[in-house]
Amino acid sequence: MSSRRRQKDERKQERALREQRLQGLRSQVEPAPLAGDELFGTPPGMEKMSEALEAFIEPYVGMVTSDDDLRKLVSVAVIGWNAALLGPDRYQAVVESHLATLVPDVAEHERDLLRGFIESLIERKNTLFADNRRFIASFELANQGGRPILSVSSTPGAAPVL
Repeated sequence: MSSRRRQKDERKQERALREQRLQGLRSQVEPAPLAGDELFGTPPGMEKMSEALEAFIEPYVGMVTSDDDLRKLVSVAVIGWNAALLGPDRYQAVVESHLATLVPDVAEHERDLLRGFIESLIERKNTLFADNRRFIASFELANQGGRPILSVSSTPGAAPVL
């Protein structure tokens, strides 16, 4: 093979390698598309779910003393919110499943206290937030300037009434 041909092949390989590295960097920076899903903002005329969840936990926020406590409160509140949307016939199994995951190694009376708290959250959801039928998919809690900032992802539409 001639040296000119070899140089041309080497440049081609270098370009391909550079493009491959660039593609790898792009994938780290650009968000990957969700497989068949779209991200939704707050539907027009609907309350932002972060505001709804903040109002939902408002009576309990004064009891938390750390960011970790606040994260736990929000996690338990999401369980209560979503369980309330399932209806009384189905929420008990969901609550029990979450309790087994959240507090697997605690005494039964402590588990009963948490169960009672979740049930009070379910009642609060059904009483004060009955019109909001959107499931909470996930949340993020960030600290910005010493102030917690809550971001919530939820289903775009209402859950069916069960």
